[in-house]
Parts: sequence; structure tokens; C-alpha cells
Amino acid sequence: MRKVLSLVLVICLFSSLGVTSFAVDGNFDGEFTVIGDELSREEIEKIKEDQIQKEIQKEINKSLTMDNSYEISPRSIPEWEYKSVKVGSAKARKVPIGFAGKQPRDGIVFEDKGGRIHWQDSGFEKNVSFSVSIAGELVSVGVSAAAGKKVDKVTGYSARVPDIYVGKPVKLFVSKDFEVTKFKLMRRKVYGNTGEYGKWEYVKSFTTEVPVRPYLKIKKVEN
Repeated sequence: MRKVLSLVLVICLFSSLGVTSFAVDGNFDGEFTVIGDELSREEIEKIKEDQIQKEIQKEINKSLTMDNSYEISPRSIPEWEYKSVKVGSAKARKVPIGFAGKQPRDGIVFEDKGGRIHWQDSGFEKNVSFSVSIAGELVSVGVSAAAGKKVDKVTGYSARVPDIYVGKPVKLFVSKDFEVTKFKLMRRKVYGNTGEYGKWEYVKSFTTEVPVRPYLKIKKVEN
């Protein structure tokens, strides 16, 4: 009961100080995980739409290159209309990204209880690979994701160092949830001089990957 009351008091204290709200869960080795807020559906859809448009633009650029390789009248070149068709979505949970940037290689040592590492979701991105099941198919995903960085002031989330790690080197490790959506990219010819349309045809499949929630964990550095 004392542990529960103490945890509630800590959360209330940091909320009153303007620190971003967080939830804390413990596991058997004493490490804490700070669970960040999930992006809103509106934010997720905006990021997803930006990625869709980039895929469409790639195909537009590719078709322009192919059309320009032939000596034909520009009027006879059909334009392409593209659309994306959703196949399905899945969420990959707690995908390991890595240690946050701006931390000493050998970790940080806190000599007193109550130490915290402040984190900001920005900085250098690294390649991360994982798999999800969408519409009964295992889909391999490769994304560029930022592990964020340690900052001196509270600008986002703050992770408390567990008491068992006082006097020991620690670093902040970051994982993230991703919402992965698979699409089929379709296109059809549009003849500007006649206003006629061709049939929709399959171009390729692709995925959008949106990081929707961060997790921060204090880990002991093993030297």
C-alpha cells in the first residue's frame, strides 16, 4: 500500500510542476518504463497521407522518365491517375529503437535517489526492421526512426532512475509502437484530348509506418 501511495504522490508532484504526464509500470528487475501519450487519429492520418503521396510521386516521376525516353508527340502521352487501396493495418508494439542520443557512452551515474533523465523525441534516425501480420500475411517492415535525445530541461518526458540503480551507470533506452498500414497502389490512363479513362491496373504494394507512442526505460550499463 505504501508503494502505491508513494507512486501516486510522485505522479501528482510532477504533474503540478508541468512535467508531461506519464504512466509507470515496473518489472521484476526493477526497471521502470515511461509510457508516452499516443498520437491522435488525426495526427496519424496526416503522417500516413504524406507517406502515401510520396509513394505516388515516385511513380509519377518514374512514368515521366519512361515517357521522355521516346520521341513521340507530347499530346499522345497519357497522364496517369493514381489511387491507394487499403489492404489492412496492424500495430507493432514496443519496437526497440535504441539508446537515446546525447548520453555518455559509459552511462550516467546518479549518487542520490530521485534522479531523472529528461528526453526529447528528435534527433538522428536509425534503420529499424520488424514484422507484422496484415490480412493474414507476414509483412516485413524497414523504417527510419529516431531514438530521441537526452536534454537538460523537461521538454517532453522524464524517466525516474530506480533506486536500485543509484551509484550505478545507467542509460535511457527507447522503444516505440508503430501503426503499419498496407496499401495497393493502382493507376489508370487519362487521355486529356479525349477525356477517356483506361482501366485501373495494379502498380505495387507498399506500407506506411507511423510511430504512435514512445516508451522510455532506464537500463543499467553493463561494462
